[in-house]
Amino acid sequence: MRSDNYYMNKALLLARRAGRDTLPNPAVGAVLVKGDRIVGEGFHKMYGSAHAEVEALRVAGDLAKGARLYVTLEPCNHIGKTPPCTESILGAGVGSVVYGMSDPNPSAAGGARELVDKGLEVYSIKSEIAAKQNSIWLHSLSSNRPFVILKIAASKDGKITAARGHETSISSKPSRIISHKLRRDCDAVLIGAETARVDDPLLTNRLAKGAQPVKIVLDSNLELDPGMKVFNSPSFVACTSLASAERKDKFLKAGVGVIVTPPESEFKRVRIDNLLLELKKLGIYSLLVEGGAQVARSFLNTNNVDRFFYFRSPKVFGGDGPSVFEEDSFEIQAFGLKLVQSRRSGVDNLDIYNREKCLVE
Repeated sequence: MRSDNYYMNKALLLARRAGRDTLPNPAVGAVLVKGDRIVGEGFHKMYGSAHAEVEALRVAGDLAKGARLYVTLEPCNHIGKTPPCTESILGAGVGSVVYGMSDPNPSAAGGARELVDKGLEVYSIKSEIAAKQNSIWLHSLSSNRPFVILKIAASKDGKITAARGHETSISSKPSRIISHKLRRDCDAVLIGAETARVDDPLLTNRLAKGAQPVKIVLDSNLELDPGMKVFNSPSFVACTSLASAERKDKFLKAGVGVIVTPPESEFKRVRIDNLLLELKKLGIYSLLVEGGAQVARSFLNTNNVDRFFYFRSPKVFGGDGPSVFEEDSFEIQAFGLKLVQSRRSGVDNLDIYNREKCLVE
């Protein structure tokens, strides 16, 4: 007979298929086993749809009676968009339940205790993978801002472009594929006004199958043209309260959302903390920051980076191109980020840093 870990891994693979459509709910997978045979499986597909347990029970039908249910997250015990999963499990006559992670959400927790009280055998297999799959959801439970991923590509000598004010190709194709997967997996992608002005990028996911991110452009005084390519699909421009009403209206008439923050005192730029609060209110739970050196430092200096992808090309640019970090003594660890992985990405080197306690894979 196969082990509990075998079937839990099956459930974890199902949960992986959920993507970000489940937010603000977690990604969950479930497998029903009778004897040594899988009789039902499912995953939570999107917010408001049936939970993983219910999907698996629907597939199993009468075979669910007496079966063992493997689910990556403790079954919920509350009425939300759908009825409690504990109710469906009990109604189907499931014999026992094995879950991978306790539910930390106070409004939904308690499912395991409810099932035990009703006479079911319930076991917990502590699964770090289940927690990693739900890092953004877990972050959302304890923070009023999105989970922020910073991505930077630089030359071997630390330049982000060969010449100031000119677009430069830096990364290899494998690195660009990773970047596009990050766009697919995040609700929104953000750049600064200078990057928009020089590159006018599409900021779309073109190299990985899946969803497209909302686009956010920092433009303190609304000096950009709302007709630029970057604003062609769902997008917002973030400005300060010093920007004129006339300019705000110009963007709104072009179908671009406008987010207004107080000016950051010294440089009159968009205040990052306030911007992130507004993005979370708009339902953006994960944000990919692809801006230049100034934008990167703005997020790092305000301690608003949870994960950092640093691609380093073997190319050497020299010249007057801007460096990623102007300070010679710069240390990423000073911002509470720890190197968790270092590997090759085509001809590039990729270093990945996580904020302490960040569980993203």
